[in-house]
Amino acid sequence: MLEIPRLYPGDQGTYVCQAQNDIGQNEKDYNLSVGDLVPYFDQEPVSYISYPPIEDHHINFEILLSLKPETTDGLVLYNGQYDSARGDYVCFGMRGGYPEFGFDVGSGPALIQGNKTLSLNQWNSIKLKRENSVGTLEVNDEPIYTGSSLGQFSGLDLGQNMYLGNVPDANNVPEPARFSSGYVGVISQVIINGKDLNLGADALELKGIEPYNACKDRPCLNRGRCLPANSKYGYKCDCPTGFTGSRCENTGRGCYPGICGPGGRCRDVAGGHQCICPMGRIGSGCRQQVQVIYPQFNGSSFSSYDPIRNARFQLKIEIEIKPQSLDDGILLYSGQYEDGSGDYVVVLMKDGYLEFRYNSGSGEAVLKSKKKLVSNEWVRITATKSGQEGSLIINNEEPVKVWPWSYYNNLRNNYYNYYLRRRYRYKRGTSPGTYIGLDLRSRLYLGGMDPDRRLPDDVDVQSGFHGCIAELKINMLSMDLTRDAREALEVRDCGETNICNRHICKNGGTCLEGTALGYRCSCPVSYTGEKCEVEINLCLAERPCRNNGVCSVTSTGYRCDCPLGFMGKSCEAVIQLGENIEVNRDGFVEFNKSLLSATPQQEEVIKFTLKTTEKDGLVLWKGQPSPLQRSSSIDYLSIGLQDGYVVYSFELGSGPARIRSPIRINDGYAHIIQVTRLGRQGSLTIDNNLSYSTSGQSQGPLQSLNTAGNVYLGGVSLVSTITKQQYTENYSGCISDIYLQDKGPLRLPEDAVGGFNVRPCLNKK
Repeated sequence: MLEIPRLYPGDQGTYVCQAQNDIGQNEKDYNLSVGDLVPYFDQEPVSYISYPPIEDHHINFEILLSLKPETTDGLVLYNGQYDSARGDYVCFGMRGGYPEFGFDVGSGPALIQGNKTLSLNQWNSIKLKRENSVGTLEVNDEPIYTGSSLGQFSGLDLGQNMYLGNVPDANNVPEPARFSSGYVGVISQVIINGKDLNLGADALELKGIEPYNACKDRPCLNRGRCLPANSKYGYKCDCPTGFTGSRCENTGRGCYPGICGPGGRCRDVAGGHQCICPMGRIGSGCRQQVQVIYPQFNGSSFSSYDPIRNARFQLKIEIEIKPQSLDDGILLYSGQYEDGSGDYVVVLMKDGYLEFRYNSGSGEAVLKSKKKLVSNEWVRITATKSGQEGSLIINNEEPVKVWPWSYYNNLRNNYYNYYLRRRYRYKRGTSPGTYIGLDLRSRLYLGGMDPDRRLPDDVDVQSGFHGCIAELKINMLSMDLTRDAREALEVRDCGETNICNRHICKNGGTCLEGTALGYRCSCPVSYTGEKCEVEINLCLAERPCRNNGVCSVTSTGYRCDCPLGFMGKSCEAVIQLGENIEVNRDGFVEFNKSLLSATPQQEEVIKFTLKTTEKDGLVLWKGQPSPLQRSSSIDYLSIGLQDGYVVYSFELGSGPARIRSPIRINDGYAHIIQVTRLGRQGSLTIDNNLSYSTSGQSQGPLQSLNTAGNVYLGGVSLVSTITKQQYTENYSGCISDIYLQDKGPLRLPEDAVGGFNVRPCLNKK
């Protein structure tokens, strides 16, 4: 006797029974068909099924239910943290016919109720979704209902078994999750986080359950055999030869084992079957072999790959395509579930434009290229998602940005959003809601979609891409589009013979044809690699800057910022500075702040000689230590050139003073500049000539200059930021005879605390 303790669909098949005695031996074949348990709950007196706790539930989950209720009240699903009326939980049921989804993550219950009653004695589809403290309820084709739990907690902890239909003891259920009775009716399907639950084989305990006969209405046509199944309507049809379809409604030569060859997958279609093949094979039975270098898609073809990993909070897609038609089509798609529900990311063409879309669970974000694509030209696409923020770059164009919804709710106070909105002024949208994490579990599809899979309802493009795809990177990792493919449908080779047409050399590299690889990239000096994709950090590789020079990488190699007393490309030359120096917009001298400290009763004096032909530039600055540090003080003192005039300005906290010289000094001759300040009063004198003297005062009552930073002569780094756009560049020219208060003439480098890119003034006259 053969005993199978618990039947699974895999146990289906032909079994041979053998019997023998002294007379002889006999055999008989028995065909075993295994249907699923489709449970009916009558609650006479109690009916329930228990299962292991919901997996992967702490941050988020998604549960799909198909049920056929007979009464208006009852608990359908419950999973709790403890075997008592406390702790976290998730539940779903009906109250007065209305669907109700509830959960508690530790700081108060969330209760989400639909506003339409469920149809009795009819099949209803339910989707429950939670991410952190926010949940959604979707019933049939109604709008989505949303709610959230109270407090700061967001993680769900479930330690007990999950129950369908009822629980053994309602007293062990928290009060908000209690229903007046158990559920009466049929549950045909439960899918948790994309995984089908076998309602019979996966059960731990069944109490008061009767099998429901979904085949009683004979749904299978053309002598198809009906079997109970954990499906939307509780059955599946085993079709005879010559018929296909979910109800055996289609005629034609259907699928049978081996029809699509090794590695192929057969699908029934109207009038016959279709083979989805391994990459490199096409046609009937996957018998035709093709060599694929760059995959070409025809609008109904596709290739599939393993799911995208590690994309919850950061995702970067780099893809190179050549559209051979500007028709609408899917370029790339990956979702949470194969039925189109849940999160997704998609790159597609619509009306000739390229679009990057994603949905983290609270609404779709759409980024659209500023220009239409051009057919039969290679184009490089970079699509990124970081949290709720998104970016789309076509070739080297300015990015198209999408900002989190919260940025638009706080424009006045959001510095980051305000300034970036001024920069990126094109085609911007918003990422709705508060969900951030992107949960991608389905396969990655290129060129189109598997016809057996569904796209989300928000994706209004259903057809595939017409054209070629040459390269794909996901989060900086290159994919081999032929070897990494799991399946393909009618994918051929692009036939591209001139690889340089792809603009394959990056970072300004020049593509040269005719080598063993078919091309060679001639790279700029600071890049290397097969495609000039690797930046050479000459600063780290060669350490070219001597004498404590600061190295930075440039497009032509590197540059050295040399400390006081040194100059040259690598700061190799020793120089004497003394009292007469020259800077050229990239240099400055730093003096200790103690050299320029005065009380409100003490006059502040600054004096130096300038010689320049330039009209603009910051000459001297004393302010806060760093623009990146928060400071309650806005005080500063500045001297600079604006349109050839000397401008002396200071801010004491209640409004700035701005004093301008009566003459221009950018004539190439030496001019003595002297400024003074006593409290709010300031003066500016040129060449010790009272005719060229002017004065002014700051606004308001404040009289002290409260600055914690040192004194900078010649300019500052980040000049626009530090001076709040008063100056956009530093001074270029000679500076000599420097006096701060009663100290001077100051000599370099002895009297300075630092500085870079300063050299002796060669023209001292």
